[in-house]
Amino acid sequence: MATANPILPQPGEDNYELEVNRVREKIKSTFLELIDCLKERESKLLRELDTIMDCYRSYKSELTKLNGKKIALEKSQSFLQHEILTSPIKCVHEDLITRLDTEHESIEFPKQPRMVSFTCENNKLLDEVKKLGRLVRSGIDYTNKKQPLMSVCDRGTGNEQLSFPRDVTVDNETGNICVADTWNDCIKVFDSTAKYLFKFGDRRGEGVMNSPKFLSIYGNRVLISQDHCILKYTLDGKFISKVGKQGNGELEFGYLYGLTIDDSNEDIYICDCYNNRVQILTKDLCYKTKFGTNTLKRPLNVKLSKEYIYVLDTSNPCIHLFNRNFILQKSIISRGKRRQVISPLFSF
Repeated sequence: MATANPILPQPGEDNYELEVNRVREKIKSTFLELIDCLKERESKLLRELDTIMDCYRSYKSELTKLNGKKIALEKSQSFLQHEILTSPIKCVHEDLITRLDTEHESIEFPKQPRMVSFTCENNKLLDEVKKLGRLVRSGIDYTNKKQPLMSVCDRGTGNEQLSFPRDVTVDNETGNICVADTWNDCIKVFDSTAKYLFKFGDRRGEGVMNSPKFLSIYGNRVLISQDHCILKYTLDGKFISKVGKQGNGELEFGYLYGLTIDDSNEDIYICDCYNNRVQILTKDLCYKTKFGTNTLKRPLNVKLSKEYIYVLDTSNPCIHLFNRNFILQKSIISRGKRRQVISPLFSF
């Protein structure tokens, strides 16, 4: 006859069921902790993948440009040799020097470049060239003068420094410039002369700012997109509300990017990138509708005109034109190099 183990609870003892339930709860708790840990790790890996893909596209673009410079250099060398051999006085003409100066401009290697452009009410064009963390303001007549008037903000974590800024916009009432300083987890505000004013972004609490990507101003409010939520702040930096979480339902997101405001009704259009759609919210951040699930693949930016909704699609890659009833009208620009795009990032 087997001898019962005196250490383990025996069937029929008063605490047997309690002990079994305790062990079950412990196993369940451990399992849930493992799931949460895996979800957190997955989210971190997705963010790292996003950054790596941005770097890859940037370096690929720069290699393409560098190859173009190499081809131009080879052509210039061939042209120079021909001029020397055929010129009766063996001299380099002024037009040849001009051509060489044009083709041998200095080659820059920007780290993770981005360009976002828009017009203000005074028809000045402001460009954010995210090149080594610099904010660049262009000339008044952009079509004829493409040289920046000023550059501010070196790369870093200080008040007048930026780290991987993703977006810029202007408050037309004050002329202040708002920049999404992504890796510094804040929004920085400059005046119209590019002088630093202040920054905002909660470090804790409901309105915590974590890698803000895009922003848009309407009235005295600013909307900010980050990983899986939208934040609403006042223009002086006071948190108002937040909406969104990770998922694929209503008011659930899979990495948010570009957003824009419909001036006619203040509806909010936002690119729900990894869910391959654009969600539309009311000005109070309530769900209204969505579109593009059968067309879009990794949308990164959206803009509006009176007749069309323009969506920049990166994995297709092209720009889709939807009418105001969310019906696809046409897609412009396809994959390629001649009047085409290879891997579009940000536009408009």
